[in-house]
Amino acid sequence: MQNITTIIAHKDYNDYLLDALNSALEQTYMNHQVCVIDDGSKENPIELLSSYGPFTQVDNIYQFNRFTLIVNKESVGPAKARNIGIKHFYEISDAFHILDADDIAYPEKLMVMYPYLDDNVGVVYADYCILDVDTNVSKMEFKHNFDNFILQNNCIVHSGALISKRALESVKISNDEWYLNKLRTCEDYNLWLRIAKKYIIYHVSYFLTKVREHQQNSTNTVNQQRWAQDIQTARSNQ
Repeated sequence: MQNITTIIAHKDYNDYLLDALNSALEQTYMNHQVCVIDDGSKENPIELLSSYGPFTQVDNIYQFNRFTLIVNKESVGPAKARNIGIKHFYEISDAFHILDADDIAYPEKLMVMYPYLDDNVGVVYADYCILDVDTNVSKMEFKHNFDNFILQNNCIVHSGALISKRALESVKISNDEWYLNKLRTCEDYNLWLRIAKKYIIYHVSYFLTKVREHQQNSTNTVNQQRWAQDIQTARSNQ
């Protein structure tokens, strides 16, 4: 059974983080650890997570009984924050599950997805439920079966995918950079484009994540000029 690390990078998502963390800890897949990266949040993350019990500390790394917390004193952005978590667990992991800090993974998510990772499949993604937190209305998002041509124009792969270490190794930029650090948005899109050149990306038709729409989403907090710039960078840096 492969060893999987869930990566949860967050900045000022205190209203949502505990739900995301609990959903990672409650996975039915047993060979699994969780890494939270606090990317320079305004509030002290230790106070938020104190209910999880005692911890040990070495520099900016806090080891709780059930997960690891890495605290960045200053924000480095979502791409580099994820890279920090990946690097910390790189040697002991066979795959990485990326979970946005405002999303919730269903308990069976990893158990359903991991059997599809093999020597040829580098990424597995699934469908999800979108919850509007203001209206409490949900809708189901059916993702397109993977198509490389479609991917060139549309990020059809969900950010909360499962990625094999082999695939990450094949596209690494440096020893501590897999996601492109300079991207503020579209960092996952850029990674899928690079991996798709070397590995199969596989879609499973199960609803395995709850995605929450709210005013703090990057679609609402990052200006459109930066989005356009990052999309162009993501497509050109393949």
